[in-house]
Amino acid sequence: MKKIVTSICLCLAFLFCSAQALQPEAKNFIDTYFPNNQIVNVQSYSDGTCVAELDMEVQIQFDNHGAWLYVLSMHQDITHLVSDKIKNYLVERGDNPANICRIQSRWQGSGTRLTFNDGLIYLFDANGNFVREDFD
Repeated sequence: MKKIVTSICLCLAFLFCSAQALQPEAKNFIDTYFPNNQIVNVQSYSDGTCVAELDMEVQIQFDNHGAWLYVLSMHQDITHLVSDKIKNYLVERGDNPANICRIQSRWQGSGTRLTFNDGLIYLFDANGNFVREDFD
């Protein structure tokens, strides 16, 4: 019984410390856009960036100020992070926005890079205008 209680305490301490490693802006982003997800792990890097892993296999990279750089999710809809203008463009093209698995913000400084689960990549400028298709 003592081992079980110790294990639970260690897990809770790990989760608490992981959340504490995030910048306040990053924690606010997660609380706002992923309120039903739990932070599972936070990996910090020497350049000040970090990657937060959430349950449901969601990964979010943040810069050294807590601004999000990308969101990766293979199982959870992340279209709420995409502007209506971009979503409308995708629907007009016949693409399903729900198939987006990675959103990279600030592509080339201020644009958006969308990766779909079939490997298709679309690039948009800061105003949400389509720039081009891209390939990895």
